Formats: sequence, structure tokens, C-alpha cells
Amino acid sequence: MQMNSNATGMKAAISHVKWGRAILAGMAANIASFFVGGGGYVLAGRHFTSESTLILPLSPATFFEMSLGWWTYLIMGNTVLAICVGIAYAILYHGIPGRGVRKGLAFGFIWWVIGILPVTFTIDVLTFINGAAILYITIQALIESLTYGAIIAVIYGEALRSNP
Repeated sequence: MQMNSNATGMKAAISHVKWGRAILAGMAANIASFFVGGGGYVLAGRHFTSESTLILPLSPATFFEMSLGWWTYLIMGNTVLAICVGIAYAILYHGIPGRGVRKGLAFGFIWWVIGILPVTFTIDVLTFINGAAILYITIQALIESLTYGAIIAVIYGEALRSNP
């Protein structure tokens, strides 16, 4: 009986999603993430230049010299992931605490705790990447997750206010 109730709850959550607005919100957050992530990398990327274990030899000086294929993969991958985050926000909307931008910040923080911290911990434990680089990735991801959440909340929340 409990499983049927959960399935009904998920169907209800999905049926209320404003799909177009969720996708738009994810795409807008993606654009902002290039400024947050790219800007942070240019400012703090020096931690990666001395890293001999990196697969891609990135540094602030070589970041914009990457191949067109690499940039295409990066942009397409980030766009798909950002749209997924926008849709996840829309599905979980009624279960996220807060209102407006605070709801988005709560979502961003929860996403960071559940999705980013385990990954950065695993990278730290299983690789030989510089601790300063891991710390940078963790802090940059927190800022980016909060930015994503705030932007998605504003765009998606506005859709619900104007068309409940």
C-alpha cells in the first residue's frame, strides 16, 4: 500500500511540472555557470598547473586554447546537466523548504551536499590530486550550486506565480 501511495505522489509531482519553464531555468543557470565556474577557474586555476595527475593539462593560460571538440563536449554536456537540474527542481518544488530565492538556495545547498561533497571526497581519497585543487572544486561547486538554485528558483517560481 505504501508503494502505491509513493507512486501516486510522484505522478502528482510530475503532473504539476511546467516543463518549458524548467528547461528554460536550467539553460539560464547553465549560462551563469560558465561565468561562475570559468571566472573562478581563471582566478584560482593555478592550483591545477602543478598537477601532474590531470588527464587534461589545463591552466588559466591554456584554458581557452582547448580544441573545438572539447569545447563542444563541455558546452553540450553542461547544457544537458543544467536542464536535468532545472527539471529536478521542478519535480521536487513542493518538497523544497523556503520561498522564492531562498527555496532555490536551499535546493542548491541540498544538491551540493548530496551530489558534490561525495564526489569531491571520493576524488580526494582515490586520486593524487592536490588538496588545494580539491578544496577549490568543493568551494567553487558550492558557489555554482547556490547560483544554479537561485536562478532556477527565480525563473521557475515566476512561472508558477504568473500561471498557477
